[in-house]
Amino acid sequence: MSTTTPKKRNLSDWSKAKTHEITLPSGYVVDVEIPDLPKMIKTGHLPNHLIDAALGAVEGNKKIDREFVEQQREFVNHIVILTVVNPKLTLEEVEEVPVEDRELIAEIATRQRDLDAVGHHVGGLHKNEDFRAFRGLTSVGEDLAGI
Repeated sequence: MSTTTPKKRNLSDWSKAKTHEITLPSGYVVDVEIPDLPKMIKTGHLPNHLIDAALGAVEGNKKIDREFVEQQREFVNHIVILTVVNPKLTLEEVEEVPVEDRELIAEIATRQRDLDAVGHHVGGLHKNEDFRAFRGLTSVGEDLAGI
C-alpha cells in the first residue's frame, strides 16, 4: 500500500515541474530541463550532422571511430547548452565546464540515467518512500553508517 499520496495540481504547476536541480560530479549544482530530443531533431534545434551522434548516444550501439568521437563531443556540448537553464551557457562557455559534468548532463538529457552525482533522482523522487523501496534504496541507521 502506498505511504504517500500524489498531489493533484493544475497544468500551470505541472508545467513548472520540468525544471530540476541536479548536483554534478564537480559538486556544482545547476538547474536543468530534460530536452525533447525528437522535437529538437524535427525543429532543427539539433544540427543535422549531430543527429547520428544523438541516436548513437541514445541507442549505445554506434561504431566508435574518430569521426563519431568528434561528433559525440559536439553533441554533448550542444545538449548541455540546451539542457542547462541556470546558469545559461554559450558554446564558448560550455568548454570551461568539467568534462565529467558535461557527460553526466548529457546522460541525463538522453535518459541514460535518472540520478545525479549524489544519487538524487532528477525529478525529486528520491524523497518518496515508495520510489526508494522500488529502487531498493534503503536508508541505513546512524548507528550502522560507519560499518
